[in-house]
Amino acid sequence: MNILVDTNIIIYHTNGDSSLEQILDGNTIFVSDITEMEIFSYPNLSENDDELLRSYFDGLIRLSINDRVKTEAIKIRKKSKIRLLDAIIAATAKVYDLVFICADSDFDRIQDFKYMKYERN
Repeated sequence: MNILVDTNIIIYHTNGDSSLEQILDGNTIFVSDITEMEIFSYPNLSENDDELLRSYFDGLIRLSINDRVKTEAIKIRKKSKIRLLDAIIAATAKVYDLVFICADSDFDRIQDFKYMKYERN
């Protein structure tokens, strides 16, 4: 399965969430540029965490924003009224036909979208 991961999923996974390991293992994992920017712009990110996350990102396939993603993000935001950055991430999953995994319920409002809501134990 091809999966697009959100910021919270990366944080949980790098902190050792074994349930996520079972979900992600053996799949091709993608990440949006938006998610990468969200993580690395966190002001209190320690040097060790920065190194750990950079190593983690080396194993992911990065997807950039293009015209198709922009067009889809506009449609999603108009219909669902979610934050622009979330609309861009959802549009990335939709355009590239990826299953999006996230722990944020805001994405519940988007239709015609392959979405797996993750709930921590």
